[in-house]
Amino acid sequence: MIFSLLKCTSPDKEVVLEYSELMNEDDPTIDIKSFHKEMTQRLIHKVNTYNKVFKVLLEKDSWLQQQYNRQKLHNLWQELTIESDKKQKGLQLETFMQILLDMLEGIEVVDRRLNNGDEEIDIIASNHRASPLI
Repeated sequence: MIFSLLKCTSPDKEVVLEYSELMNEDDPTIDIKSFHKEMTQRLIHKVNTYNKVFKVLLEKDSWLQQQYNRQKLHNLWQELTIESDKKQKGLQLETFMQILLDMLEGIEVVDRRLNNGDEEIDIIASNHRASPLI
């Protein structure tokens, strides 16, 4: 029921759910805390299930994986444009570059933030392409 409601509602509209409408008023043993805990556990279970299914789909479907990675890059870029903390921005850029490199066939990111005592290497990638040039 809630899924159908959310699916039919415009993304820019606010949806307010009243717990009282979902609870059985005839059962006085149900209080709002236990109801909230049960709903939270159900939601966590559903999210975990969706994540498992989505992970399998991503591994099996290269087109879907490309679309997912493009969306992640887009979202990261949006975050980068508003990030003011230099350290956080650097970490986001590293993640951005890792996703971008992972999208290239034959390129594998093998390590990140490797500290050799003198310096830190942000990304170490291995090139398995026939041509040494990307």
